Amino acid sequence: MIILDTNILHKGPDTVTTDLLKTIQAAGVERVGIPSIALEELVAQRVNPYRARYEGAVEAWAKIAVDTPWNLPQTLPKVDVRRYAHHWRRRYEQVGETLLADESILHEAMVREMNLLPPCKLVAADGDNKGHKIGARDAAIWLTATRYAEEHPDETVYFVSANTRDFGSGAPYPHPMRIDLGGVDEGRFVHLTNVNELVELFAKKATPDDDAVRAVLESPSTARLIGHEAFRYWKSSRFRQPLTSGRFEATALRNHEPAAVRGWSRRPRTTLNSIGDVKAHSIGPHVWCSVVADWTLIGPADFRASTPQLVSCNWETRILISTTQGDSEPSLLRSAPPQPATAEQLQAAPPWDLEMSPHTNDLGERYTRTTYRTYEENGDGERITYIVNVPDEDNRRYYSLEEEE
Repeated sequence: MIILDTNILHKGPDTVTTDLLKTIQAAGVERVGIPSIALEELVAQRVNPYRARYEGAVEAWAKIAVDTPWNLPQTLPKVDVRRYAHHWRRRYEQVGETLLADESILHEAMVREMNLLPPCKLVAADGDNKGHKIGARDAAIWLTATRYAEEHPDETVYFVSANTRDFGSGAPYPHPMRIDLGGVDEGRFVHLTNVNELVELFAKKATPDDDAVRAVLESPSTARLIGHEAFRYWKSSRFRQPLTSGRFEATALRNHEPAAVRGWSRRPRTTLNSIGDVKAHSIGPHVWCSVVADWTLIGPADFRASTPQLVSCNWETRILISTTQGDSEPSLLRSAPPQPATAEQLQAAPPWDLEMSPHTNDLGERYTRTTYRTYEENGDGERITYIVNVPDEDNRRYYSLEEEE
């Protein structure tokens, strides 16, 4: 188990470090854990500035409203700070599993801070200033790691922390930290002070096989992943909140004009545009690659003031794949917001046929159904048909989608 201190993830959940950690987990080499106290510290690092910015904006807006000679809204919209915290908590939980600190750990951490027992200490003591005691959170993180090592005698724990001032850089540890490891066999608790040391243990840089990378990216499993993740990230919903908006910029296929859409109505079809930066590591017997890939997405999307339409956009992603382990599933590491597809990208995508036909619903009401069809060839030379049916604006509730493969 690799256990991370707060400082290892301070740059965020979408970094080269987190890419490497996800690669190690995907390769099945080690699991990654984040002590619950470290997780809450990371969330607080996001929430506190967010709350401060909002409070500053409220104060500034109140002054603007008073100084304006005409009527303005007196208050800004309220923000849901708890929801914002939940968002970032979920983002960090994607990096590793949460290791909960139980009541005994939290109690011992507070006792150590009160008694200035390492890793706790006294700071800012000067003359008449008695200073203040800190370190309960560090103690809770340390105790979470050592307790895990003690309770899992069949595992090696790799504790990674850049905080060498409080935790040191390995044995010998001061009392009572060395007592915390008394029940752990020598060699089962490995203290690392940076991610580079972790890389040296588990991964070696490798030269990527460009043909193998392209083959994986063009495979049906990768196409399904990209389509599924695009729909999950940018799904249409009338009840979405601002923090989970599915809106993005796209290009309408009907007239090739820019369009602001509310989100996908169905999983879009994907076409690989280009391959960018590729980082390869050899972990165990297999090679894993972190790849920047650019995609054209085409599918039905909802519009705020008109009927759903077929649209296209460009999506840049970083994907984790293995070029040597055939049964491994690709996974999305991170992505940029979708951008409208260019004319060149639309020309390179499979063509769509358009039909318009009258229909009658179960209530006897007539409406026009717009049908888009595209055909693709699979690896066996068979033709796959993809159909999108869209009603006219007056019959949005009869919107239907079909897929024949």
